[in-house]
Amino acid sequence: GRSTVMGAELVSSVLMSRSKYFDKFSAYTGILSGLLLLAGDIGAALAPSALLTVLMGVGYVLLTTWFFLTGCRLLQFGQDNARS
Repeated sequence: GRSTVMGAELVSSVLMSRSKYFDKFSAYTGILSGLLLLAGDIGAALAPSALLTVLMGVGYVLLTTWFFLTGCRLLQFGQDNARS
């Protein structure tokens, strides 16, 4: 379940990095968080460690930042459409 969501975030972020509608910072934040959390899920199943826990914590902070940045940008799109 969770790995699929992280994979979807990773794909979405890669697509965002190629888009003219989203800034690179948002895209790279999503790519980094997706990689950290996907690796964390796989690593937790194989060999749990304290370093893995810290990296997953950083990944979740980046994921929250990505959600916020992406949500703000989508709200801007909605406001621009409402004005048109």
